[in-house]
Amino acid sequence: MGNAVPLYQASEENLRQMNQDIVFRQSNVLKLEEEYRIIENALSKANEAILSGDSASTASDKAKLSKFQNDCETSKEQLATEIRIVEDLQKRIDNANPQTLGWAKEAADKEEAELARLEALGQDLRAEIAQLEDRYEDQTAGFSQQDLLSFLSKHRSRHNPRAVAMAIAGLPRMSCRDSFELCHRYPFTGDPHPNYERCQVFVRAWNRRDKTSTDPEARTQLFQDEIRKIPETRLYHDERVRNHLWEFFNANQNELELAIRSQLRENAELERVPHLIFSRLLKTIRGRIAGEAGISDLDRVIAERRKTGNG
Repeated sequence: MGNAVPLYQASEENLRQMNQDIVFRQSNVLKLEEEYRIIENALSKANEAILSGDSASTASDKAKLSKFQNDCETSKEQLATEIRIVEDLQKRIDNANPQTLGWAKEAADKEEAELARLEALGQDLRAEIAQLEDRYEDQTAGFSQQDLLSFLSKHRSRHNPRAVAMAIAGLPRMSCRDSFELCHRYPFTGDPHPNYERCQVFVRAWNRRDKTSTDPEARTQLFQDEIRKIPETRLYHDERVRNHLWEFFNANQNELELAIRSQLRENAELERVPHLIFSRLLKTIRGRIAGEAGISDLDRVIAERRKTGNG
């Protein structure tokens, strides 16, 4: 390309901008030349006043002379700078010939083609990333399901919802076992869900069973004894309040006995028994509530009287 300017300077937009800059700089040169002539004239007059030997004005004229000399040097430097800038801009315009413009367009076309290639490549890579993310989610879901199943089948606390929550907290970043061991170090300090507390009543009763006996009446009595231990009130924020556990079991005595006796007649895995009883109890209560929602107020009163033996 010889002495041609860089390609980015050869665009038509840059040429227009450089022409505007030249007009502006040339205007500055004219102003600076006029200022320089004025300062040179003042400097000449200051020299003549000093040479005339007027003692009264000599000190003042010397101060003016010094100022004019400084102003003259400054103006001269500014003028030289503006002239260099104008010459440089003119040289750039002269070098930005049609051949250079052609090279610039050719280079721009190549860059645009490369940009299009990279954008297409980027789109392909984004699609591949999306596929890998989908595959990763499927694989992590499969791993989580298999690991949780393995954990539940081996761990003795597999029917404890808190244990399950601790096991799945770290999935899929870590295994259920590692998650459980990590979470187990930090005790739960919040209020448990009411259903969890209710289920724990059955768990405590079942843990006290005589494992050598299979008498259903004895086992039924275990649950009834545990429920009778529940106090009517409990301490809450330093105050005695009604115990929601006592209210729950007292309000659902018929459903409770039905759930215990029906579940003990089934051959279920022993560790599941208290949880199955509580699940049956909740299902029976929901069924009763759904049924009551469809009967009249009179039928509801009659049903309550029959339940209490007053009908």
